[in-house]
Amino acid sequence: MALGLLKTNDKTEELENIADQYMQVLWSMGFLVDFLDHGIYWTFKVHDLMNELAISMTEGESAFINFGSQKVDGKLRHFSHGDTELCGEEFLQLIVDNSRSVRSIVFPAAEKYRDAPIIGSFITWNDALKKIPESICEIQKLQMLRLRGCSEIKKLPNNIRKMICLRHLEITTQEEVLPENGIGCLSSLQFLHVVGCKSLLSLCEGMQGLKSLRKLFLHSNHVISSLPDTIKYLKKLETLAIGNCPKINLKMELLGEDRELRLSLKKFIIVNLESLVDMPQLLLQASADTLKYMQIEGCEKLEALPEWLQNLTSLEKLEITRCYKLSSLPEGIEHLTSLKELKITECPALIESCRNDELKIAHVPVVHLIDHDTDFYG
Repeated sequence: MALGLLKTNDKTEELENIADQYMQVLWSMGFLVDFLDHGIYWTFKVHDLMNELAISMTEGESAFINFGSQKVDGKLRHFSHGDTELCGEEFLQLIVDNSRSVRSIVFPAAEKYRDAPIIGSFITWNDALKKIPESICEIQKLQMLRLRGCSEIKKLPNNIRKMICLRHLEITTQEEVLPENGIGCLSSLQFLHVVGCKSLLSLCEGMQGLKSLRKLFLHSNHVISSLPDTIKYLKKLETLAIGNCPKINLKMELLGEDRELRLSLKKFIIVNLESLVDMPQLLLQASADTLKYMQIEGCEKLEALPEWLQNLTSLEKLEITRCYKLSSLPEGIEHLTSLKELKITECPALIESCRNDELKIAHVPVVHLIDHDTDFYG
């Protein structure tokens, strides 16, 4: 997207959708291999032959820089390096020298070079970074900003609302509340990932300003206890994934005027929510016509699934893992006529119940009941 490679004649179609279509086509044509859909992201590899072809075709445009090979010729457009001995200043000077032609820069992954001195010069997973300069907000055409894993950042820039073209934002911050007149004003934002915020009590209350938001991920936010009520105004939200938030309570009942609410959730994923005892009826039932996939994993206090689950008539795949107190599926599950796959893993009581009452799930074409990854039943 950043390189302007995505093309469409339909100006109303989101570029993220176009990108998804491109990836599916590349996969179907064999350009990509080992392609796996993990529900909220894909993993894949470029086929070896395609990789070799790409390298040969871009030989004069790209450079992978290693220690001792800093001197490069030509007007290069794409830079990357992964050498722990190459100091940040030398690499940055290469970028400056080629600044008129450079189009993309790939910095080394911090996960691979965690203790290397080069990491201090870059922003990705930088746990020494304490402040983001306000001047970054002047880059008003910036579309993606990834501050994930920068655990020492005290607060986000005051004027982040000026970044009106921002579509993808990943943040780790020490703030207790995300400012309403900050992130809540990013009307172009499509993807928001809030991760590792150890002091965060809540998201911004004024979430209705995020009118373009399609994916919301909350992960390892240890204090956050609930979702703001204004999340119900996110009419374009398609994926909600919440993981490792031990104190969060998702109880959101569908009451009064909200009974006419229509949302667009397609995927709902919750993992390792230690306090969870209720499901968010407001969000899920309001998405009954669109919800296709639901994953419930590691919710050890969840004792029962709600009977209103039977209203989610568009649900195609349901996965339940390590929910030890669940002992049965809700009444009326046979009304889930779109359900194509049911997978239950390491839920002993629930698996036993399903085996004793096979008629309850006889309408599901594919059923996996798995104990410790060894016992399959279909």
